[in-house]
Amino acid sequence: MAEFEKFQECEDGLRTYLKKNGLEYLFDGSNYPITLTIEQSEIDASQTSFIEPEKSELDFSESKLIIYYDCEMEIVYEFEGSPVVSDAVLSKLKAHFKSMYESWVRYFHRNVVETKQQ
Repeated sequence: MAEFEKFQECEDGLRTYLKKNGLEYLFDGSNYPITLTIEQSEIDASQTSFIEPEKSELDFSESKLIIYYDCEMEIVYEFEGSPVVSDAVLSKLKAHFKSMYESWVRYFHRNVVETKQQ
């Protein structure tokens, strides 16, 4: 499987998982460090409900997000605000980031090497 196809497969898996939970993401591979930012979807944030939602493993309010970045080959995460994220969900999100990061770096490196050889 080509590197970019692997990246797209990882991205699709993350997108599907987050969409089910009313979240969206931004993967920034054009800067260093590469980051994955996850926050509540603007559509879900604008919908209000008078019914108290059930407690879940993943709960973000409007302005809260998670930022993932790779610094010195370690996955580091920061919270802005107080999202509710279980350890299992956090592990799953870190695994998605790791897969996306690795496939992106391989894709980028291969393009640079192939361009240089031409």
